[in-house]
Amino acid sequence: MAAPVDYCCMAAHGGAAPTPSKSALSERRPLCPLSMMRSPLNLTGSGPSGTPPPRLAKVRAWLTPSRYATYQGDAYEVHEVLGSGAFGLVSLVTKPHDDKQLFAMKTIDRFRLHNAMLRKSVANEISVLRRLSDEETRHSGIAALIEVIETPRSIHLVIEFGGPSCHELLMRDGPLAEADARSVGGQIADALAHCHALAVCHRDVKLENIVVHERRAKLIDFGLSCVWHEGMVPLRRLAGSLPYMPPEMAHLVAGRKRPPLRAREEQPDTATGYNPSAVDVWSLGASIARMLIGEHVFQAGSDDELALLIVRGRYVLPTTLSAASVELLERMMECDPQRRLPMRAVKAHPWLADRHADRDPPAAEVLAERG
Repeated sequence: MAAPVDYCCMAAHGGAAPTPSKSALSERRPLCPLSMMRSPLNLTGSGPSGTPPPRLAKVRAWLTPSRYATYQGDAYEVHEVLGSGAFGLVSLVTKPHDDKQLFAMKTIDRFRLHNAMLRKSVANEISVLRRLSDEETRHSGIAALIEVIETPRSIHLVIEFGGPSCHELLMRDGPLAEADARSVGGQIADALAHCHALAVCHRDVKLENIVVHERRAKLIDFGLSCVWHEGMVPLRRLAGSLPYMPPEMAHLVAGRKRPPLRAREEQPDTATGYNPSAVDVWSLGASIARMLIGEHVFQAGSDDELALLIVRGRYVLPTTLSAASVELLERMMECDPQRRLPMRAVKAHPWLADRHADRDPPAAEVLAERG
């Protein structure tokens, strides 16, 4: 099956990452020497064995940016690269002489912010993280922003380290036990309800953005988040990862190719945009379902086919799941966003609300042992 497209602009914790090359260790690029530009360049010729002329090779090397900008300050020590994305690296860092407190440093390469929309997106992420990281608004289920360090070449976001992602745990150990999924899902539902109360919608809830460390689950990567509340104009811009998108958003991926529906009136009117808080509810439901069954609810051979399956909204959950979990997932993954549970009702659902007085082993302890 073809791998689904991830529409995220920036990967966060997790994922394989290349080791930065020596050329990536420079924060500033030297100016192009004028001597390299004094005489006309042979842009079509070649040197010995078909190689570019030496002067052209130097100019090309100067024009080509370092693969990744890295942190060069002395306030933090970089220990390893956790992941990479379109804008740069995410690294595990500590403060000098203190290796007990871990942080994740998200480095955004200014060279890659080549248009106003991308620069606005980064500014929005920082603004949202600051809104959620204030002492009065901080939530234990959200990885808080510690500080922002800016250099001429890059922007470094220092964030609480959240541990391994649920995606990593799933790939390593298989589906989570129901008690585990209930514990993680309940904590993230509480975190998202807190976000929505502050008019923040994540828009990219998925297992890769849910991490577990020291018996706590946290939500990370607000790169696609937005400030939105009821009464505002519905959104139309595509965001998130397709397997976790609800029908009203997946329709934007499918473009004009609407599926043949027998009861079109039962489907949401995607032409009017979408409510991002309702998107978070569906995405969390899809995430919990994947924790429980080990795979995505919707699967297809291409993105177009997958988008059409999601828009149709036809899925079947395994009979091995408890009745309470199935009932919650069906109400979270309701095709009509108007009938979908709001996040405050999700976190109050008995299947999640009873997680603290569970007869099963404490899920957070199990996940802590795995991590």
